[in-house]
Amino acid sequence: KFINCKFKAKGEQLKLEGSTSKDSGWNAYIVGDWRLENIFGTTSNLDQIAGKIKINLGIKGSFDAPKLTGDLSLASGVISIKLGDNYLDFNDMVVQSQFDGDNLKITKINGILSQGKFNGSGEIKNLLSSSSREANLKIAFKDSLIEPYPAFIINTEGDLSLKQKSYELPHIDGNIIISSAEYSSSITIYDIINQLTELLLKKSQETLSKTAKNSAIVNININGKDGIVIDTPFLQAEVFGDIRIFSTNDGLANTGELKIRDGTFRLPTHVFDLNKATIDFNNQAFLNPSLKIYGEAEVRDRNREITRINLQVLGSLFKPQVQFSSDRGLNQREIYSLLDLGSNIK
Repeated sequence: KFINCKFKAKGEQLKLEGSTSKDSGWNAYIVGDWRLENIFGTTSNLDQIAGKIKINLGIKGSFDAPKLTGDLSLASGVISIKLGDNYLDFNDMVVQSQFDGDNLKITKINGILSQGKFNGSGEIKNLLSSSSREANLKIAFKDSLIEPYPAFIINTEGDLSLKQKSYELPHIDGNIIISSAEYSSSITIYDIINQLTELLLKKSQETLSKTAKNSAIVNININGKDGIVIDTPFLQAEVFGDIRIFSTNDGLANTGELKIRDGTFRLPTHVFDLNKATIDFNNQAFLNPSLKIYGEAEVRDRNREITRINLQVLGSLFKPQVQFSSDRGLNQREIYSLLDLGSNIK
């Protein structure tokens, strides 16, 4: 017989009551709480984790092959995951699950994901077996605001699924729809031409150099075919297309293409109409697409003469090459002067 027997599991104290014998088998139960941080531990990507899982389990069956019954539940859970320079916050998490033999059926997962809502369900088969454990989880989310970089906010919805077997990498699949994007910070043309290349290239090289081999097998589609409205101090446009992010032997890769239509590129004194703009992720380094952006503007000089200025942005996102040309054959310095950008821009 077990009477108020206390023991520790995952650093938490649990209580065991009931009885067992070789003849009558098991008739006992376990109650207590598990703190999330003791279950998941700490990693460099986890900024915060909090909440308690309530345990109310029964142990039934024969002496040699007992089975678990009962449930595990979580209320007001919090998990914050580092995403680039910012964090992905799961708040007010509620989870309900029940044991069915060796399997744990997760009947309810919901909460707040970055101001939007998420819900899901799943199952962990053979939970108590380290060799044959298999997890399957599905989560759907809507109106989630994600800030992958400072001042850049995207509104997303979609679904993700995770599958993992013992001793194998997890498989992450999903479809993400971007409904809108907003860059809320100001930036000048001088910053774009003279600083953007260096800052992004340095940051991206540091990020890519820290990328380890795959810790998961990923296959995620990011869809913007319904149009993403971009409204920034220097760019107003609608972007269409989709991107696929997936795993290879060398790490993460991407395919896909984004196109801009009905766009304008705004300088302090002039506005360029974008007549062709493509951001191509096919056969490119991870999240470093090639750029083909073309625009034009009509500029009137002091003599009231009109000059057509052409804008061309080529190269890659991390190393863009910005060039201007004109229908009058002006050089770059003359064009900068005509656009009132200053002759010190190189």
